[in-house]
Amino acid sequence: MDPDRHLHHAERGELEADVKVEVNAVGTESTSSSEKSVLSSDSEKLRTGATTTTTITTPLKRRPKREWNRRKALLVVCHLVLIGFALTGFLMYARGWGGGLAYRCGYSDSWYEYGMDQQPVLGEEEIRMVKENVFLKTVGVIDGHNDLPYHIRHSFKNTINNENFTFSVPPYLPTFHTDLPRLKQGQVAAQFWSAYVGCPASNFDSKGKEFGDEIYRGIVHDTLQQIDLIKRFITQQQQQFDGGSDGEAEDESYFLGLQGGVGAVASGMGLTWDDAKQAYVRRDAAEWGFYGGGEGLRDRKISSMIGVEGLHQIGNSAATLRLYYELGVRYITLTHGCDNAYADGAVFGREEGKGGRWGGLSERGRGVVAEMNRIGMIVDLSHVTREVMRDVLTGGTVKAPVIFSHSSAYALCPHTRNVPDDILHLVKENGGVVMVNFYPVFISCGEGRKPQDATLEMVADHIEHIAHLIGWDHVGIGSDFDGIEITPKGLEDVSKYPDLFKELLRRGAAVEDLEKLANRNVLRVWRKVEEVRDSEEMRRRLPWEDEGEVEVEPFVLAGPGEL
Repeated sequence: MDPDRHLHHAERGELEADVKVEVNAVGTESTSSSEKSVLSSDSEKLRTGATTTTTITTPLKRRPKREWNRRKALLVVCHLVLIGFALTGFLMYARGWGGGLAYRCGYSDSWYEYGMDQQPVLGEEEIRMVKENVFLKTVGVIDGHNDLPYHIRHSFKNTINNENFTFSVPPYLPTFHTDLPRLKQGQVAAQFWSAYVGCPASNFDSKGKEFGDEIYRGIVHDTLQQIDLIKRFITQQQQQFDGGSDGEAEDESYFLGLQGGVGAVASGMGLTWDDAKQAYVRRDAAEWGFYGGGEGLRDRKISSMIGVEGLHQIGNSAATLRLYYELGVRYITLTHGCDNAYADGAVFGREEGKGGRWGGLSERGRGVVAEMNRIGMIVDLSHVTREVMRDVLTGGTVKAPVIFSHSSAYALCPHTRNVPDDILHLVKENGGVVMVNFYPVFISCGEGRKPQDATLEMVADHIEHIAHLIGWDHVGIGSDFDGIEITPKGLEDVSKYPDLFKELLRRGAAVEDLEKLANRNVLRVWRKVEEVRDSEEMRRRLPWEDEGEVEVEPFVLAGPGEL
């Protein structure tokens, strides 16, 4: 090494590193550390194969202190950032955010409900878009009225155990409005299935007695068949996916069992209740980029409930009414398209306000409404006359909120099956819900309007009319699918519910209001009906009896040998 060069490096504060190189006879090299020495050559030793050990001193540059400081500072900052992220994630998890900042936006009246101390910092437009996108993928519709069981009776004679009934397997039911794939596509969370049986041919029996028991016996028989059909249908859907007879499930059933209480329905939807308000437990939305922490949309199941469409189906007996409740029926319409012993029906073709047998609700009708309140049966005012609506909603007759399971707005379509504005105000006072019907005859009527012209937008008009007049707390969905021969354009079957909600969003409806329309309102009414049932007043009330109305055959003692 050049001594002057070595000195030059040393003066610049550079370090010297020593490398010991060993060269053997075959030309291989190995290195080891040694004390510093001056390089020397010995060619003779190389020729004889002896090992020559030399030490090479090479200088290494010392990095300036400022560069080391910058590097250390950067490392410290990176570590602090990583620690900050980890701590923030832990605190968010511990606070119950579940990583769902965007997913939580606006779904509660209180940000604190979801563990947030303050509203997340998102623009109003971003919040609106997140809420709308999540809502449209998790609507959870509760439909107040579907006549699939009657369609099954008509088309399949109530036979569903053979290969012809293809509700949940290809080719499904293309001529129906309802089958399993379309229920999923429509995001239906719960359905009231109607156990409908038509009115008697006459209101007089063979002895000339008006509303005699005789004319209703076959109707009660058929109603029991329809209730049984609904229960068998639900069980069949559960078994088909949950394993059936062999117990080996290929997929999980989309159906829950028959639900008898609002708590079970809410639980099946991923909803929970407290004493103050309803609060969503949101479903897992990971498949579209969010994480929620509730039950996954893919795991959603449909809850099933039963409605009976007319008191003619109880056969003049409060005992039958109570037994229907025990079998799972949770609402009864007071009439269908006929008068009965309890109330006047909105008979097609009858001039409004004229021709009804009672001019409203009969005295026995007041008794049956009181009994429905006592046992927790929801009172349904679809199909009744305006006078019956008013009699039920005034004078303290009804103690719990009512529903119109499938009726629309009279102001937009003046049909006797629809609800006039003055009655809508009474519904608001009562806390009830009008569940809008999709039947074009009730949607598009009046001067210059024809049923065949009905559209999805017209159904939205009916919803908005009710909501703007009495509030979004009092409107719901009651399609009447599979009980109507024509449908509005754009609402051809149960898969189309999300399109209706998109239209209402386009018109400026708030997500929170559309959640009420989809399911919260009817659940609120049902919960209040159960609260009234469980009240001290109702617990003290004795069951309503048929005394004085029971037809009794003469009692004849059996003769000898007849027993």
